[in-house]
Amino acid sequence: MDASNKDNNIPDVETNVLVYAEKLNLLYSQSAAASILSILNCALLTGILWNKADRLILIGWFSAVLVATVIRVLLFVRYFRVAPVGDMVLKWERPYSFSLFISVTIWVVGCIYAVYGLPLLDKLIAFFFLMGMSAGAISVYSAIRYMALVTVGVLLMPMTLVFLASGEATQILIAIAVTTFTLSALRSTKVLSENLSRVFSLTHQLIDKTVKLDWARKLAETANNNLHEKVEVIDRHVMISSTDLNGIITDVTEAFCKLTGYSKNELVGKNHNILRDPEVPPDFYKDLWQTILSGET
Repeated sequence: MDASNKDNNIPDVETNVLVYAEKLNLLYSQSAAASILSILNCALLTGILWNKADRLILIGWFSAVLVATVIRVLLFVRYFRVAPVGDMVLKWERPYSFSLFISVTIWVVGCIYAVYGLPLLDKLIAFFFLMGMSAGAISVYSAIRYMALVTVGVLLMPMTLVFLASGEATQILIAIAVTTFTLSALRSTKVLSENLSRVFSLTHQLIDKTVKLDWARKLAETANNNLHEKVEVIDRHVMISSTDLNGIITDVTEAFCKLTGYSKNELVGKNHNILRDPEVPPDFYKDLWQTILSGET
């Protein structure tokens, strides 16, 4: 991850930490709409119960939900202005979870107070809203499982206990059905959370491999450039003549050409006899090559 850290100014942290940060960032990205829907649901239920429940309770409940929602929206705005990256996102988990649980608790407590003492039909209408919100919580908050579990539990369990405590067969059966739904929700949150973790983990692994390949390419290019520079230095300053097994010249350096007075094209394909000085006896060259071939100086 070194190369990516230098390019993106992200601290070197483990993949699982980055995955968790990605999931938390996902929650921030998709929670604004959920908060607005929470206000709309509260307004709709308030309207339905307006002529049946205590209006003072309804007004206080709606006002509390509105304030909690505004606080959450301001938190989202602050988060996106700061735009944290990497493990810095984790610092925003506590304010998110705290505001979520407070908001849900206000919603449920106010709802129970509003329908307390009303006929079963009105309770079922309120419970219908709670069921819908719990289904939405599963889809929105399952990225981090404990948030989904706590949210669903807070939404459903209090009213379920109210039904169980009533002692009426119908309400007890409804409570049993809700408990079954809750258990199914527990399973759903686990599957969704694990799949999201797997997707984010694979994404970070792919990014990591891509960065490493790019870094290796840059190193190879640097090494290749250094090699070319060294070859140029050798060609200009070191006198080298390369031959095949038959003594035919295959390559020469620029310095060798300057020394002999021949061009590279004149030397390649010839043997070293081309370098003989006509004024030097042939026996000299014969003895010279025998000495070289024997490994002597």
